[in-house]
Amino acid sequence: MLIFTHSFVMKERRMSNISVNLTPYWKEWADARVKSGRYNNVSEVVREALRLLEYQEREREARLRDLHAGIAGVRDEEVTL
Repeated sequence: MLIFTHSFVMKERRMSNISVNLTPYWKEWADARVKSGRYNNVSEVVREALRLLEYQEREREARLRDLHAGIAGVRDEEVTL
């Protein structure tokens, strides 16, 4: 079991301890990122992964909103062939 701290940028910046279970593959992958020098510890790797996931989800939601707005706009337009 791997224990690390995480933080989310909100009104307050504080760290909370949580426990995360990683498969051997993900543990080795995270350890390799630390060994490369890019990160100081596995906690930083996990925080970065969570930030990227959050960003991807926000981008996906924005694209879906744009898509739905575009579909609604087409429905409101008269289409002639």
